[in-house]
Amino acid sequence: MSDRTAGDRTVGDRMRRLALAVSSAVLVLAVLAACSPPAGKPKPKPSATASTVPSPSNMPTPDAGGASLPTIAGDEVLRITTRATAPNGAAIDLAMTVHYPVGYDTPEGKSVLDYLAAIGDSSDITTAPAELATQGASLQIIDLVVTSASPGTDWPSTSGVLLDLGPNNTGAAFGVPLTRAGGSQGSYLLIGIGKGHAVTAIPGTGGAVDPADWVKQNTYYGMSALVDLPVTLSACSITLTTKGTTPESSAWIPNWEPGHVYCSTGAVND
Repeated sequence: MSDRTAGDRTVGDRMRRLALAVSSAVLVLAVLAACSPPAGKPKPKPSATASTVPSPSNMPTPDAGGASLPTIAGDEVLRITTRATAPNGAAIDLAMTVHYPVGYDTPEGKSVLDYLAAIGDSSDITTAPAELATQGASLQIIDLVVTSASPGTDWPSTSGVLLDLGPNNTGAAFGVPLTRAGGSQGSYLLIGIGKGHAVTAIPGTGGAVDPADWVKQNTYYGMSALVDLPVTLSACSITLTTKGTTPESSAWIPNWEPGHVYCSTGAVND
């Protein structure tokens, strides 16, 4: 039997997960600084000819053609806020609000799918819908709000904040300036201010949809400033709502330490 504690496993897995992303993240940001890549379909690995990078100050809002994400009063489960500061002194305040999941085949879930289809989403949620049924998946909406905290000093596109969006790499994010570490399947990197959302698919067990399973999955929420990225985090706040507090979520370890590397929380199942 392992003599590691649950917290050791959580932090260890977290650091391994961040280490896997760092080399690709650094390469993406180096590309942003070095050139303006031509438009084209992203490849699995980042390269100077692969990524189309949005302007941090001019991120278009997806046209949903009248479709909208469902709103359910009082369904917030988790809120995380932090401030990121770039080497040029620019600062942005980030707020992430996580909502209680809905089954993919419920009216609310179908509204989510209709919205993603309307904005041209290309994530697995939209392109591989059969997997939602196979996995008994729930869909979780995450609000993202990023505001400037340094009037007169613009956020540089060469600085980025890694987003942890639940199971990560399995969903969509839109409405805020983003690129991806590791190409089209990598973690999302926030590179500017704006207001948007993410949608992540949370698998169930045995093909059964149970939104309450969201707290039991291998999942993290929050923001990370890896040591090799030119950004630092401060003023981290992680708050579970009454609706989001369960025996499982109460055992989550808030990851915030003096190195200002990450502001996140979550659970890892061995």
